[in-house]
Amino acid sequence: MTEQSKLYESLYFEGFNIGFATEKIINKQAHNNWDAIVVYKTEYVTSGELKALQNYLDAGGTVIVDKQESLSKNEYGNLHSKKLLASKGNLIYANDISLLEFKKLTMSQIKDERIVTLTESNGTDWKGCVWKVVKKSDKEGYIMTIVNLGKNTAELEINLKNGNSINATNMLNGNYLGN
Repeated sequence: MTEQSKLYESLYFEGFNIGFATEKIINKQAHNNWDAIVVYKTEYVTSGELKALQNYLDAGGTVIVDKQESLSKNEYGNLHSKKLLASKGNLIYANDISLLEFKKLTMSQIKDERIVTLTESNGTDWKGCVWKVVKKSDKEGYIMTIVNLGKNTAELEINLKNGNSINATNMLNGNYLGN
């Protein structure tokens, strides 16, 4: 988990739903629930996990792997006799790129259907605010939650991709916030 935490954290602050894909999750959940499965610094996987990833690829899924060594050995350290094959899906190997480049590659494979975006400035090179947006079901508009997990105060700007103006209201106190 230590190796994956840097990538997970960098994606966590982008406003997308992310999680972990275990063998059971890959086998039991509908594959169209995910835009991609990302494999980062994961050299050891069971044969069952490798087969689940192959089934996901066979169904048209996208798997992004950080380097050729990932997914290469079983839980006992023995080399797998089979490798992933692209088949109907999209298998992307990203050899020798930085974490930032790997994140950009991952983001390029995600269908970004969000209409609301958040820009953060907190005096550091990394983001500290976690945010999610859901469309209201009963009327027009969206509900957005933003939690600053960083140690610095953050200046935030909310925008709509379609260019329409924002009428943001703090739901705790009713104050108008602008964008």
